[in-house]
Amino acid sequence: MKDLSARRMISLALVMALLLSLLPSLALGAQPVVFTDTAGSYAKQEIAALAEEGILAGYADGSFKPAHEMTRAELAKIMALAMGLEENRAQAEAFNDVAPDSWYRGYVGALVASGITEGTTASTFSPDAKVSREELVVFFIRAMGLEQTAKKYPVTTKLSDMKLVADWAKAHVSLAYEIGFVNGMENADGTIRFSPKTNSERQALARLAYEFKTNHSVYTAKAKELTSQEPPAAAPAIESLLSKSTTALEVTFSADLAEISKDDFKFDNNLVVTAAAFKTGSKRIVELTTTSQNSGTIYALSYKGIASGKTVTGSAPAGGGDGGFAGGGGGGGGSVQTVAQKLASRTPQTTLTIDVSGTYGPSSGPVTTVEHLIVNPGPAGEVTLQNIQPALLEVRSGSSNSIKLLNTNVNKLKVNANSGDDQTVRIVALEGTTVNETEVSSKAILEVASLQSTLGKITLTPSVEGKLITFRGTISGEVTIEAPNASIELSPPSNGNKLPTFIKQMQVAAQGTLINFAGTTQGIGLLQTDYEVALKGSSDAIAMTLLSGSGSMILEPSLQSAVKIQAIANAELAMYAAFDEHGDFENILAKVQEAERLYNIALYHGAVEHEIRNANTFQTTLKKKVYEMRDFLPTVDLIYAPGDSAESITQTPEFPKASGDGSFMITWSSNSQFLSPGGPLERPAAGSGDSEVKLTAKVFNGVHSATKEIKVTVKQYESNVTGIIEGYVYGAIPSKVSGALVTLNGTNQTTVTNQNGFYRFKDVKPGITYTVTATKQNYSTSVSPEFKIAPGQTYNTVFLSIYTVPGKVKFHDPLFYNSETGTYRLAWVSDYSSGNPDSMTNNVYVNQIMYSTVGLQNLLEIPVKPGESYTFEVEACNDIGCNPERAQTSFTAPYSLDIESLRPYNSVTGEVYGQLATDYEFPVGYLLDSAPATSDSILIKLKNKPSSVVPAGSTLDYSNVLVTKLYEPSNIQNHIITLNGESFLVIKLPQQPKGNYTMEGFQFKHSGTIHSITPVWFKLK
Repeated sequence: MKDLSARRMISLALVMALLLSLLPSLALGAQPVVFTDTAGSYAKQEIAALAEEGILAGYADGSFKPAHEMTRAELAKIMALAMGLEENRAQAEAFNDVAPDSWYRGYVGALVASGITEGTTASTFSPDAKVSREELVVFFIRAMGLEQTAKKYPVTTKLSDMKLVADWAKAHVSLAYEIGFVNGMENADGTIRFSPKTNSERQALARLAYEFKTNHSVYTAKAKELTSQEPPAAAPAIESLLSKSTTALEVTFSADLAEISKDDFKFDNNLVVTAAAFKTGSKRIVELTTTSQNSGTIYALSYKGIASGKTVTGSAPAGGGDGGFAGGGGGGGGSVQTVAQKLASRTPQTTLTIDVSGTYGPSSGPVTTVEHLIVNPGPAGEVTLQNIQPALLEVRSGSSNSIKLLNTNVNKLKVNANSGDDQTVRIVALEGTTVNETEVSSKAILEVASLQSTLGKITLTPSVEGKLITFRGTISGEVTIEAPNASIELSPPSNGNKLPTFIKQMQVAAQGTLINFAGTTQGIGLLQTDYEVALKGSSDAIAMTLLSGSGSMILEPSLQSAVKIQAIANAELAMYAAFDEHGDFENILAKVQEAERLYNIALYHGAVEHEIRNANTFQTTLKKKVYEMRDFLPTVDLIYAPGDSAESITQTPEFPKASGDGSFMITWSSNSQFLSPGGPLERPAAGSGDSEVKLTAKVFNGVHSATKEIKVTVKQYESNVTGIIEGYVYGAIPSKVSGALVTLNGTNQTTVTNQNGFYRFKDVKPGITYTVTATKQNYSTSVSPEFKIAPGQTYNTVFLSIYTVPGKVKFHDPLFYNSETGTYRLAWVSDYSSGNPDSMTNNVYVNQIMYSTVGLQNLLEIPVKPGESYTFEVEACNDIGCNPERAQTSFTAPYSLDIESLRPYNSVTGEVYGQLATDYEFPVGYLLDSAPATSDSILIKLKNKPSSVVPAGSTLDYSNVLVTKLYEPSNIQNHIITLNGESFLVIKLPQQPKGNYTMEGFQFKHSGTIHSITPVWFKLK
């Protein structure tokens, strides 16, 4: 029990992850989402709800693609990732159709290793096959932990096509329908079908995901309630159906009925049951009263919404019929028209019966329409119908030499020639014939002799069990075999029919089918089945037949080797043809798809990749690139403005130039001046009519190019329709101004720009001259040029720019003090980005007192006094005002000293020599060559500079003096001596004494305050 519970939880997590991963990307937030293509979807509410919760999202172009299908390869990747499985490429080795370098191989192997799948056969996985509705339901039932419950519940009888559901899915589909988790689709006769083989769509996934997410507990409770009750008793079967008169039928059941209702009995062909009653003395026989039956018409009975398989032929009224000439009529003693005359009349007819061989219908011109046409000329009869349009054409007899249809359009064709077991009637579709649906209930030969003709969707009903059905010519519609033990033959076409015998698609929905390729080398394009199907005849034809589904082909041993060899040859030739195709992309795609089809056929019949020349290169290069282009091309479209679509363009759409990942590039061209890439939308003038525009998108992926034509309608302006004026207000480029007041001059409309600087005026009358004014407090005002708008136009105004006060100035670093002139130099950088440079000025403050106003000049020298402190400020101004933030710096002016004398000195003997001569350069040069050779130092005496007199009573401090010489690696020795009551600075001469010297660190004290002194320079020469 514990293990079962754990498995159930894993299933729940797996399916939710699977369903949500199937959708292209997760939304990052719960923002409301509006898709461009879900308005017509039956699951639009569920799609919107899940999108708002961030569970699913659409594509980059704003669409959801509700009808999009998925493949088994995609399913494998999603399941493996949802379960957190590691890729396992080795475990996919058994599958011939999973290439070693395919992107999905590791995911397929992961599912095999975990026991989730065994493939469609022991050697195939069918990666390109779609996921059917019955497969999807199985996943959900397993996810809800109801698989074992489903297997205990009887198979439902409420779905008319349960016989088409695979055996492994019947229990799951039945339970899902009974608990209301899935719905069916209504047939024309009121019964419900499930369509199990139809591929699953994204909208179905969205609806089931929503139900699973929100009502999971409700469905599990319903299932438990159903299974806790006694299983419903099997309904009595209908054993016979007899016609007693033109308005009376008798139905016999296999067991007694508890009660009856006329509403339980339904017939096709507009026959209505008006009353139902038990036959006197019986609960098994029911007498039905009906509306008047048409003589010879076959009526099929459904009981409680389920087809009974029983039919009855309408009785003739008392006194005999009209020989099939119903639907005519005369008056005033006129003659009665024959059937041939009626069918040639080009006037609408109701029900007619042809019982004589011949040609019927107008020879040319307008057609004759018939509600119900019965062809019953007898076993040897031959009939040609031309230019006739029956809603229902029923063939009850005819020879093997044909019922021929020429230029005839039929809604539904029924072939039911059961007057003799050996009778075979042939139906031939000649030129100009279209049949929407063909239903075969007897032996028949079906032939198409024109590429422009079709027998539509062909269904072989259970009534042809064990009977031979022959096909000739090209059968383009899908053939469905519902009859068990059916015998199918593909024979050579008749004389004069130039079309090869080929069936595009066949679905075998019953066991025991035998297909004999007796006269064709073309085979069947796609054979879909979950059953074993026996094949015999031409090995060439079998090697052209692709199998899909969980069924298998059974071949005679003598055929197997020949089929494999031929299949390999077919695949190689098709790949060569695909590589050699350089025409339109549609041609390339068709040849790649055909090569892929034949490659899969070869794999099915036992070939491996290395036996097929160029298979690996084909799979990894040509096929990959072509399929990427094929899948991307449908997504190429304009990005329409909100409210617009291809059918109605009123605003300029966006022309995408690349895919989201950049792997595809797109160029656009147009056949119209109204809408073209790079240009504005030019709508037709009011009264001139809408314009249909054809756009051509050319898509490149580095290897191939393809084109897609998109037709759109540009709507004309309506004469009294108001328009829109919109634009941006800019400040400092490239920034935009929010909160700006914008006025539409000529109206009473004003608005304020949003956080992006954008504004919009709606309901603007056309044909009037306007200007737009933008301003804001502490900003300038900007006015646009005059303009007019057309009806319904969205007009973008010209550049509107407003400015405010300048930005804060910034000082250059470092600032400069000139001791010679006694000035302090201020230098700064102005910020013009938010202001108007033409009106900008700078106010300079010294100790908070206005000193000067300068224009664009960013440099000013200010006199200062030694020993005094200053605070300098600069503010930027323009015509709007001044920036309240001033740039600020502080400075205390230092004192300066000069050299009074410089004398040579002998530090050993203490002898002082005469003062050195100078050359009066800067720095002052002293001629060392005149010094005695015995001097090893110099004595320096300092004095006040005239512009910087040290206050009287100050004490000079030498203690922190540092003497350096240019290019001398170490500081020069110095000390203080006192001679005759005066202080001198003694500098020890270095080994190379000549050069530039700097003395710094002098200070003086005055009234307890220490003052700095600028450095002193001199030069020894």
